[in-house]
Amino acid sequence: MDEKGAALGITGKERCIVSKSEKRPKTTQDGNREWCTVLECISLKRKVLSLWIIFKAKLQKKEWQIKLRELRREAGEEEPGYICVSDNGWTDSELGIRWLEDCFGLETLKDQKGEWRLFLWDGYTSYINTVVIRYCLENKIIPLCLLPYITHLLQPCDVGLFGPEATLYKHEIARRCRPGAHAWIDKIQFLEAYYEIRPIALC
Repeated sequence: MDEKGAALGITGKERCIVSKSEKRPKTTQDGNREWCTVLECISLKRKVLSLWIIFKAKLQKKEWQIKLRELRREAGEEEPGYICVSDNGWTDSELGIRWLEDCFGLETLKDQKGEWRLFLWDGYTSYINTVVIRYCLENKIIPLCLLPYITHLLQPCDVGLFGPEATLYKHEIARRCRPGAHAWIDKIQFLEAYYEIRPIALC
């Protein structure tokens, strides 16, 4: 399991070739600077758990859930998708235990049926507390945290999923912000863009 911060509408650094006389080259880019967090979890058998997205907001909006259901149906997903909110768009201890219970705990239980399960993550503090440890022990989950200062070497999700995903997302947002296109990426459009590139990154 790993999480990735994503800036709505920011495509990242780009280079462009212009004439020598052009002093200040410009490119169209969305003006949104809002962040969200994406949580993904994949098993060794390539089973992908439900997508979790944490938006920066005080309250959920109904249209986000409607759009997510629509996108999941089009993608043929059986598992539910989740949209959560936090003050800054990042995960915290409360959302961490909620993800562990509602996503990892329930969805892996269907396949393992009473056997012990391994929960491997990069040591983010949202998953290191007594509530998480107690839940894991009570539900036959072995929490295995990667050692600090070596996560640049041991980042299975970063290398295998989030790296390609970031490149695909950059191209998708650039496509949506091309001249003449709508150049503001809101949360609905972020969901559309993410579901456009997610199956490619996961294959």
